[in-house]
Amino acid sequence: MSGKKNTMRPFFKYIQTRFNNTNITGVEVGVKKGENAVQVLNSLSNLTQFYLVDRWKAYSPEEAVLLERKVGYMLQQKFDQWKAEAYSNCTTNPKVTILEMDASIAAKTLMDKSVTVNFVYIDASHKYEFVLHDCQTWLPLVKTGGVIGGHDFNNVNAPEVAAAAKEFAELNHAKLEYENEDWWTQL
Repeated sequence: MSGKKNTMRPFFKYIQTRFNNTNITGVEVGVKKGENAVQVLNSLSNLTQFYLVDRWKAYSPEEAVLLERKVGYMLQQKFDQWKAEAYSNCTTNPKVTILEMDASIAAKTLMDKSVTVNFVYIDASHKYEFVLHDCQTWLPLVKTGGVIGGHDFNNVNAPEVAAAAKEFAELNHAKLEYENEDWWTQL
């Protein structure tokens, strides 16, 4: 892993407080290298199952916002590298199940197995329609009182994330919370 400082993101601090001493399950949609997943696994001792969902496929021009184009999201070799790092970082942890597939297929796969989760963290495509679609797709898997949120809320290079998060909260009559780059709604 890179030498980046590993501090827990605000969403996961909220999850830690919200579900304090309760065993929980969760999903991260958009794993990239697995760095955030490792931080979550190291920080949430009450996390019993963590589903990591990523297709690790290059984005088409229609899927990528400017930020993603700048950092290589349209290059398959980048995704191959990130996938290798994610597998290296995460597959030895028995709490992890990697679902290497489109998020919609992963959600249906888990629904078919009657899986429910306490939280879903969305950090995949930063385009409005994809963020909103991911939120709606994962909603049926979230337990009552659970949380859906994600990353890049205040990212000036990905303004569509905040718009989608606001719309999702409004559609579900939920209060939208955010801190720094993270956002969440308790359902």
